[in-house]
Amino acid sequence: MDPETVFVDITSFAMKLNKFTHWTVDPRVKEEVEKTCFKYFMRFPEGKLNMPNKMIAALLRFYENVEEHFVFGDTKIDLGLEDVMYITGLPIDGKQISGIEPKDPIDTIVNHLAVSPVEANDLLLYHNGKKSHDICLKSLEDKFKNIAVTEENVNSHVKAYLLFLLGNLLFTTSSFDSVSAIYLPFLEVHDIDSYAWGAAVLATLKVSMNKVRQGNKTLNGFAYLLLVFAFERFKCLRKIFELNILPSQFPLMLGWVNLTFKTFKVRSLMPSMTTCYEKLREMTDEDVDLLPYKRDGLEVELPDQFKRQSWMVYAKVYTICFNNIAKHPVHICWKQLGLERGHVRKSFGNFKRINLQERGPEKDKDWRKFNPFYTNCNTRWTKRNMFLIKKDVIAHEPLVNYVQEEDDEIETEEPTQENTSPISTSPPMCNLESATPQDPSTSSLRVSTPQVASTSRFRAPTPRDEVQVQTLFSNPPEALSIEKSLEVLSFQISPQPTDDDFDNDHFKEHDEDDEGGNHNDEDDGDDEVGNNNNADDGDDNHNYDEGEHNNNVKNYIRGEREGILRPKPPKRTVYSPDEVLRVRNRRKLRKPKN
Repeated sequence: MDPETVFVDITSFAMKLNKFTHWTVDPRVKEEVEKTCFKYFMRFPEGKLNMPNKMIAALLRFYENVEEHFVFGDTKIDLGLEDVMYITGLPIDGKQISGIEPKDPIDTIVNHLAVSPVEANDLLLYHNGKKSHDICLKSLEDKFKNIAVTEENVNSHVKAYLLFLLGNLLFTTSSFDSVSAIYLPFLEVHDIDSYAWGAAVLATLKVSMNKVRQGNKTLNGFAYLLLVFAFERFKCLRKIFELNILPSQFPLMLGWVNLTFKTFKVRSLMPSMTTCYEKLREMTDEDVDLLPYKRDGLEVELPDQFKRQSWMVYAKVYTICFNNIAKHPVHICWKQLGLERGHVRKSFGNFKRINLQERGPEKDKDWRKFNPFYTNCNTRWTKRNMFLIKKDVIAHEPLVNYVQEEDDEIETEEPTQENTSPISTSPPMCNLESATPQDPSTSSLRVSTPQVASTSRFRAPTPRDEVQVQTLFSNPPEALSIEKSLEVLSFQISPQPTDDDFDNDHFKEHDEDDEGGNHNDEDDGDDEVGNNNNADDGDDNHNYDEGEHNNNVKNYIRGEREGILRPKPPKRTVYSPDEVLRVRNRRKLRKPKN
């Protein structure tokens, strides 16, 4: 369905900047927050930030909620991890924001906020007379404003303030005044930057954008990210507000809030939805800025932390925030990353259909492996360096992931690796690698099975392969030592004879090592089956000794294993009389009657 055919209306935003800036933080708490990735949010100006809801609603009419990107004619633009990195200054790489949702939040609140169980119970939000599992933001602010900050409790004050930030800006909900306690374990100052907060913010916002497309009138999440994205990417929207100067301060949200803070306060300057929609619909390729973050002066200010994470902008992964999952469709919107078609790897690791679950009353569940879909998404994130669409891009630093339990067996689809070898295009069924040891007496063998995509057209190893591998291992290591530093032996089963094998002047060879045979595939005459150019006419070659041939083959294979060069025996396919008779009868049936 065309995205423009869906009417979108936004009446409110769950993000409340004025409530967040209203909390005057203690200097000791501010000093600790400055050590984290959330330091930039404390620099927002005080006051209410009016959002142009009509412009955001018109923009979301062009949002394709299946592949989760914007469509303007032939141009496709995504709100991606690169936008999040430059706009918010939050990490886009690290451990995903996901884990166990506790059955009872009281223990979590007591352990992380250093309050009593009674005080923790008072912090919970009551909805329709029933106690929920979320913390009331107003109660949280009042509670810690009345507690003096000391060296002993400064850590709990920092967590309370950061949780207040998450609830009012980043992970806002339709209740407007609550935040889940599940984020508290992620707010340790010494470990907080090891999490992919930017990816979690993106997942939360995109899920809410999909819900708005389906009829919701409240946009949850950090809606200001979407606003700055629109101004950075679409020149026609900047012209409506006469924004001719682009900020160069990192992160960009601080520069944009200074430019738009006063403009958004004047209601008469807010454009109508019709005006914004027509401007976006008439937009040409020249009105779309594909590389807004390459302008002069901006890239220089990118901190080293984000330069090390810049490879994540090419990752075809799911962005994750507990039950919220969203696609990162860089395989579709690769032009906005400055890539050419030749730089992009072919299609691999296809996305599954998004199947989200709501956070219901039942708790004590692990969202990282809640069901097969969530398991696949989280496991794919842990292997995110394997899903980079740009060729020759690698993650130079080790990935930061959760420690997996030994008994966890999580299955995920592996990307199909492109084979650029000029020799072979098919992976071996079984690899036997032997490295040349410094000491022959300490030579060792290692068997490795290559990873093949689930959609591969190659067969799986068979019992015959296993027997051949065991035969090789039965020999002493000295017998397998060779001059080369590495040797790969491939085992393949010869195909069974078909009718095409009998359509030639001589027998076809099925072994791939035979390079000397010249097959004549065009001859479809009435030659008898079993004829060989170098053999006598008739059904059988009486000069051929099958036993001697088998002995020659065995001696050749034995010499090959022992490193002794022996003449390669001539290969010949011998068909049984029953097979010859069967094919002859079939040919008679195919001959046209005169």
